[in-house]
Amino acid sequence: MTTPDRHLADTAPGPSSDRPGLPLSVVVPMFNEAASLPALAEAIRRWFDPATTQFVFVDDGSTDTTAEVADGIAAGLPHAVVVRLALNAGKGAAVRAGVAEATGALVMFMDADLAVDLGCLDELLSALDGVDVAIGSRSLDGASAVGSTPLRVLMGRTFSLIGRVVGRTGVRDSQCGFKSFRSEAATILFGLSRVDGFAFDAEVLRLARQLDFRVVEIPVVWVAQPGSNVRPVRDSTRALFDTLVMRVRTGRRHTRRRATELGWAPRPHTRPSPGPGDVVDSDLARPGVDPGVGRDVSAGAPLRSPVRGPSPSAQG
Repeated sequence: MTTPDRHLADTAPGPSSDRPGLPLSVVVPMFNEAASLPALAEAIRRWFDPATTQFVFVDDGSTDTTAEVADGIAAGLPHAVVVRLALNAGKGAAVRAGVAEATGALVMFMDADLAVDLGCLDELLSALDGVDVAIGSRSLDGASAVGSTPLRVLMGRTFSLIGRVVGRTGVRDSQCGFKSFRSEAATILFGLSRVDGFAFDAEVLRLARQLDFRVVEIPVVWVAQPGSNVRPVRDSTRALFDTLVMRVRTGRRHTRRRATELGWAPRPHTRPSPGPGDVVDSDLARPGVDPGVGRDVSAGAPLRSPVRGPSPSAQG
């Protein structure tokens, strides 16, 4: 098992159990992303309020200077932690390690290469006002995917189909690396998650559905980035295998029994809320359902305070 090697910036708080909760934690999984991190640092200054946001940078066994560059970025932030995995364990393992460090009332993860336009950030977090999980989607009306190769488009659509049919995720786009959670939902879902590779998204969404968590998709603008670590044939094959294994391993009754050990309790009279296109976490979704109905796992923190639009100077 890969053991996280936890490195804190000099200005970062102490262990997670001793840190006061913030409105938002942002988990950024990284593998050989040293070249992308300067742009990420600029995006953090432009789109987030560092005073109210915790950043968790997770180096997934990179062979370049990703961890060192991340240390430098974290040193300039008031609430930041860099987690180093000794070996390349996979994106799922990296996100899981990051969520374990998260202390925010809301928890999100995003890709270091900024493939999703952060102009979608406010909508992603605001969507949590009535649900447990909000995820970016490239497949809804109003979404766009720019610069992707035909092979990658086919790969994404094929795996999302596999996720719906085999994994029973209940969503159109399970693979977009732009997802947010209420903190209690994140703790339970990633506490149950076992997939280390790219199929972890489908696993987490399947678990959410089995636990009656309320999931909504929002349209995003996605732009293909050079130097992607995705290997279409190899990763698709592995993701299919992981999805099949996950389908066998995560029976609903078994999942719910394990979840109770993490503090989950079934909510009575669950009614899933509709998202764009009425694609949500249940086959039973129907237009007109009040998104406020059901268990609210919010810690009560304001939704918008960690986010800010681009500053006038940045826009200019």
